[in-house]
Amino acid sequence: MVLDTSSALRAVSPAMRLDEAALSAYLRKTLGSKAPAGPLEISQFSHGQSNPTYFLKAGGQRFVLRKQPPGKVLQSAHAVDREHLIMSRLANTPVPVPRMMAMCNDPSVLGTPFYIMEHVQGHIYENPGMESAPPEHRSTVYQAMAETLAALHSLDPVSLGLEDFGRAGGYCARQVKRWSAQYQQSILPGESALPEMVALSEWLSENIPAADADPSRTRITHGDFRLDNLVLDSSGKVLAVLDWELSTLGDPFSDLAYNCLAYHLPQGTPGLAPLPKPLPLGIPSEAQYLERYCAARRIPVPPKAEWHFYLALSTFRAAAILAGVGARAAAGNASSLRAAAVGDSAVVRRLAGAGLRLA
Repeated sequence: MVLDTSSALRAVSPAMRLDEAALSAYLRKTLGSKAPAGPLEISQFSHGQSNPTYFLKAGGQRFVLRKQPPGKVLQSAHAVDREHLIMSRLANTPVPVPRMMAMCNDPSVLGTPFYIMEHVQGHIYENPGMESAPPEHRSTVYQAMAETLAALHSLDPVSLGLEDFGRAGGYCARQVKRWSAQYQQSILPGESALPEMVALSEWLSENIPAADADPSRTRITHGDFRLDNLVLDSSGKVLAVLDWELSTLGDPFSDLAYNCLAYHLPQGTPGLAPLPKPLPLGIPSEAQYLERYCAARRIPVPPKAEWHFYLALSTFRAAAILAGVGARAAAGNASSLRAAAVGDSAVVRRLAGAGLRLA
C-alpha cells in the first residue's frame, strides 16, 4: 500500500486530542509571521505506532506536530527532544530530513513535550514488497534506501556537534541491557516474561561481538530505518527520513540489520510487514542489498556469524518495542488504533522465536 503524506489521515482519537487554543497561541508566539493564518484543522496520521503525530493545516500552510504520548511512558522512550535535535543537526547534510520549526518542552501547552516541523509532500510505501510498483521502480527505491543509510553512517558525529548524542563503543552490550529492561517493564501485572524473550536475551548477552568495544565503529544510527519511514518522490528519490525517536550514536551494522529485518520477519506480524517469498522482481536479495550498502560506504561485508548476531539483536529489539506498544494499549495511551493487535503477546513470542532461529 502506498500512502500519500497529505491524505493518510484520520480524525484525532479522543485520548489524543490537543488543546487547539493553547496550540494556536503557542504558534503565534513562537513562529511569528510564519504561524498558520486562520483556524487550525488538525488531523492525526494513521501510520505509525509510537509518538502521536498530527497534520496541521490553516489556509495554504501545512505543518506536522509530533509529541510524546500522554500518561506514563517507559524510561528513555518517546524522547521527542532527541528527534528534534538530530533532525536539526542533519539539515544541509546528504541525509534528507524535514525542516524543524519549533521545540516545546513546556507541559503546560499540550501536556507533554512536542515539536513542529515542515510537512514534506510525497508518498510512503507501507509494505517492503512495494506490490503496486513496477520492478524497475522497486530497484531504484531499494538502491536509494541503501545509499541513504550509508550516507547517514558516513557522517562524522563530532563535526555535527553530536559527540554527546550517545556513547562511543559498547553499543550492542548497552542495547541488550536496555531492551531487556524495557521488556521487563512492559510485562503486564499478573503475567510472566515469555521464555523465548528470556532465552534470546541470554543468548545475545553471551555472544556480543568482540569489536563492540571499539569506539572507532561508532556512527549516528537511526534506530528504526525502514522503507515506511522514508518519504519518496515519484522517481524514487528519498525526500525525507522520518521517525528519529530511537536515534543515537551506535553500531551502524545494528542499524543496517534492523533495516534488513523484512527479509526474516515471520508472516502475519502486525505492524512489521515481511518481504514476500519469493522476492518481488526488482527487490534485491539480502546479500545484494548488503553489497550495495557496503559499496556506498566503501567497507567490506560483515562476516556471516557477526551479521546473524546483529539480526538476532534487531529482532529482539523489535519484539521489545512491540511489547511496549501492547503495554501502552493496555493502559489506554497508545497512539495507534491497532496497538493492541500489534503488541499482542503472541506477536512478541513469534518475533522472539524468529530471533532464536537466527542466533
